[in-house]
Amino acid sequence: MKTCLVPLIAITLIACKSSDNSNDEVTPPPAIPPQIKNIEVTGDYYNVTASAECTNCNGEITYEWFYNGLSLGDGASLDIQPIFRDQSLHLKVTAYNEDLSEDSVVVARPNYATDFYLHSSGLVAKRLDGTYFGIGRGILRGVELDKLYPDTELLTIHSLNHTFLAEYEDGSTYAWGIDWNISEVEDELARGINYTTHNIFANAALMEDGSVVTWASGPMCGANGSDMFDELSSGVIDIFASRCQFAALKDDTSLVVWGYHLYDDVEELKSGVIKVVPYHWGFSIIRENGKAITLNLQNGIEVIRPEVDHVIDLQSTYGSHAALDVNGKVTVWGSNYDCDGDDISDVEDQLESGVVKLFSTFRSFAALKEDGSLVVWGSAAKFLDDEVRKELAHDVVDVLTSHNHMTVLKADGRMVTWQGHEAPDNVYHDTLTITSSPHSFAGVDHDGRVFTWGSTIGEGDDGKVEEGLKSGVANVISMPGRRSYDIGSDANYMFAIREDRKHITWGRELESERHYIESMLDYHWYLVEPGPYE
Repeated sequence: MKTCLVPLIAITLIACKSSDNSNDEVTPPPAIPPQIKNIEVTGDYYNVTASAECTNCNGEITYEWFYNGLSLGDGASLDIQPIFRDQSLHLKVTAYNEDLSEDSVVVARPNYATDFYLHSSGLVAKRLDGTYFGIGRGILRGVELDKLYPDTELLTIHSLNHTFLAEYEDGSTYAWGIDWNISEVEDELARGINYTTHNIFANAALMEDGSVVTWASGPMCGANGSDMFDELSSGVIDIFASRCQFAALKDDTSLVVWGYHLYDDVEELKSGVIKVVPYHWGFSIIRENGKAITLNLQNGIEVIRPEVDHVIDLQSTYGSHAALDVNGKVTVWGSNYDCDGDDISDVEDQLESGVVKLFSTFRSFAALKEDGSLVVWGSAAKFLDDEVRKELAHDVVDVLTSHNHMTVLKADGRMVTWQGHEAPDNVYHDTLTITSSPHSFAGVDHDGRVFTWGSTIGEGDDGKVEEGLKSGVANVISMPGRRSYDIGSDANYMFAIREDRKHITWGRELESERHYIESMLDYHWYLVEPGPYE
């Protein structure tokens, strides 16, 4: 019996011990929550796409887009409806691991250039997020002007001589670019700026109270208007700039001139001035009695009084002047500078009558006659051939001018150019807008195509400029037009603003930085610090 019981007892004990061990098994550890990281957004004017990474997840990540609590759709990619293309969107990203999940909410914002401020030395673009991007000499990149004076509204930006001046609602100002000692006149500028202009060495502002403020880094060219302080303290309605002079037209029809010379002894300036035309060496003036005079610094200090009456229009080149009288006759005077427009011996008979409008470039004149013919003299006339002369003899309706070139618009819709440049055919009637830089022209037609002609169009070597101008362009802007003292400026750039808020840039000034500029101006999406989820 004993020999039989011992094994049984042992088996029983072992079985009990095995049962006790099963009650001591360790519980598996709980699942680790997923963690979302590296959320990114990319996209354009029509679509935005999100991506994210996560750890401790089973690979499933979901995306949901909201605007002010309204769900716009699920999925990593969202087609943007027009009403939301300038709005910030909330993005909810959710990652899963078994029964656990984690949410992360971020804000995606669009950004692109909305406004441009240009001059021959630089560009400042205001962007949707309130920052300002600049290119050119002394121009700061990424300036956040709205944050300089956060309690007051930014009113506008003035383009000065190699300088930009931001003006705020409370009268404060912020300037960047070349240092023109603007700090010395900050209190005066706080009275409110109406208009600004500049010559080669100085800046001037017409204030809302009718006074004029001037400043620069030195005393040259009218930087210090103290010599005419009394005359410039009130009553000014407009200001003008030549190369080294300023002029202020007052509400009593007097003209105050300061800078290189004051002309304070010229009786014709004390009353009766109705129009002022700045040019390189000074100003040409039409008086209310129909007379014209010219203030000229080219050959010393002189006042030219041409034999002309009943003047209704006046144009100037580098140093020559053309006046149109009420009888349609053109009278020319000026500097005797080669090919500057003072010599009309070849066209004098054609200018005796019938002229209805005058045009000018830096060294050429054109006169449109009532019979539809166009008379050209000066530098541009040297390049006329027989074929162009035939085109100018009839059906001319208007003339576009740049710094050195003319484009003639014909009644049948064609555009005629010369001087080695060919305008596109049969696009004028289909063209919505035409603009010019100092050396080039650009037109946008109804299909959003851009046509360019003139000097140094400057297409990129990758062909992107040409391709980007074939369709979808809403507008073209350029640097400001010819100034009377910009001698042979090489500044020549334009911007095509596309319907998809992309920007195509071209021209000599921008070619080296074109890709960087476009990346800063184009429509794109970016993330900001996570905000409250609505």
